Amino acid sequence: MQRNIDRINASLRVAAHNAPALEEAFYTRLYALRPRLRSLVPMSPKQRSERLMNLLGGIVQRLNRTDALARHARALALRADLIGVTEDDYDAMERSLNAAFAETLGPQWDGPTQQAWTNLTAVLRGLSVEALDLHHRHAA
Repeated sequence: MQRNIDRINASLRVAAHNAPALEEAFYTRLYALRPRLRSLVPMSPKQRSERLMNLLGGIVQRLNRTDALARHARALALRADLIGVTEDDYDAMERSLNAAFAETLGPQWDGPTQQAWTNLTAVLRGLSVEALDLHHRHAA
């Protein structure tokens, strides 16, 4: 577990040095997979870059605190739901993030690092779906 956290931290630190490239690769791929999401994030590339890095940084900061990570993931899911992001969009976001890291990190995006991020996004997806299910049940 700690090794995965270390890999995630290290890869994000490297990617942060080239945040505009990470943002460009992520959103280019995401909008190709889900064109309707473009209208949900009407920001400049600089704003998107800052937002993406803040989002990823907020998650990574909480990796050693499971309860805090769960609360943060649930809050992110509810905010995304409010602007129109659906559970169906999560796969496109995960694929876009993987592609963006691969492009930005090059050889540093090795198998163990990719697996660490895949494990993290699977946990985040589970927490997000759980939060949305609960929210939608209470809203009905």
